[in-house]
Amino acid sequence: MGYVESGYWLDVGTPEAFVRGSRDLVLGALASPAMPGEPGERLALAGARVAPGAVVRGGTTVGRGAVVEAGATVIGSVLLEDAYVAEGATVRDSVLSRGARVGPGAVLDGVVLGDGAVVGPGNELRCGVRVWPGIELPPTAIRFSADD
Repeated sequence: MGYVESGYWLDVGTPEAFVRGSRDLVLGALASPAMPGEPGERLALAGARVAPGAVVRGGTTVGRGAVVEAGATVIGSVLLEDAYVAEGATVRDSVLSRGARVGPGAVLDGVVLGDGAVVGPGNELRCGVRVWPGIELPPTAIRFSADD
């Protein structure tokens, strides 16, 4: 037995799918009463702070109390309560859990940071890396790109 459904459906059983679903909701690919505002490039919840000069787009959600500093770039990501992205950091297609912090110049692409995880300045995390809750990476501890 089967049923043809023309509505939006996505199994959000992986972090990547969770980010995609959130991004689709914010961008307006589907209508839902779960969206607390108009669709657009970003959803900043009450108490979120996005500094002038920060680039936040691509369906990003910025949670309550989360901060994105000037000069930071956040694209297609989910920042939960009290997450923090420092000046010069780049976060793409990632999840920053409650209280997670990304230091200046750090790059995250397809990454999940657990509650209270800290990525020090100059780190580069990619390709599905998971940083467990409470872990602190010191400055320039991990780099995925080749030396040039």
